[in-house]
Amino acid sequence: MKELHKRTLSGIAILTVSAAGVLVNGWLYTLLMAAVILFATIEYHRLALGRRYLRERLCIVLAELLFFVGAAASLAGWLPARWLTLSVLPLFVAMAMLLSDGGEGHDFNPHLFFPIVYILLPVSLSLLLGFSYRASGVYTPQLTAPVISIAWIADIGAYFFGMAFGQRPNSRKLAPSLSPNKSWAGVWGALLVSLVASLLAWWVYNLLKIQVMSLPMWLTMAVVIAVAGVFGDLFESLIKRHFSVKDSSHFIPGHGGILDRFDDLFFVFPAVTVWLVLIGIIG
Repeated sequence: MKELHKRTLSGIAILTVSAAGVLVNGWLYTLLMAAVILFATIEYHRLALGRRYLRERLCIVLAELLFFVGAAASLAGWLPARWLTLSVLPLFVAMAMLLSDGGEGHDFNPHLFFPIVYILLPVSLSLLLGFSYRASGVYTPQLTAPVISIAWIADIGAYFFGMAFGQRPNSRKLAPSLSPNKSWAGVWGALLVSLVASLLAWWVYNLLKIQVMSLPMWLTMAVVIAVAGVFGDLFESLIKRHFSVKDSSHFIPGHGGILDRFDDLFFVFPAVTVWLVLIGIIG
């Protein structure tokens, strides 16, 4: 009960900060997601590299932030797209450091650059949800807010359904070699609550006369989010299994680290963005 209490309070705090970042304006959303990229990359590097390659890691983080903020500024028309090229410079510096660092035996560790693929690119795709809705170039939370909300509601549903039905002796486990506590009951719970949440979002948008997509598309998006979120959760479990840790950090009481909290979104953002592009919602 104490753990659930901490998890609930931390969840409320995360929800409050995230809601402010998503709903207010494009600058706050950019700052929010830049913070996610920063702390998630720091967590991953700490898990994978310990205290090695500190200078190179600083360059990787700088490159990520330059690219993400530059991409947001470009989509919003704040800066020309050519400024994105600045993000390549810290990567070249990191590579030069690797070449010159004879003390490390000139060894190469791909974990240095993996956060670019695992964290930066998926979060950067989320900018299309906010800035490219109907090719407007003006930030709007009409897609970003429901996508993030449904993803987190699905995660909550998976947790409670898994706790209630997935820990019984005859319950089917989802991937016991990766995470012995994850069950198919959690998957069906995530799918169920995401469908309910998307139905509620469609109803609220209709009430406010905001036309985004039809009900079948809302429900399809819920399925995409739920499935992608499960894969995101499993992938982070694979990472933690590889490094023999239970949580990515203790940054968020009751939740673990930033990777533990945002792991589903690292798969949800690209999956939903690709789907919305294919059906023409994002221009």
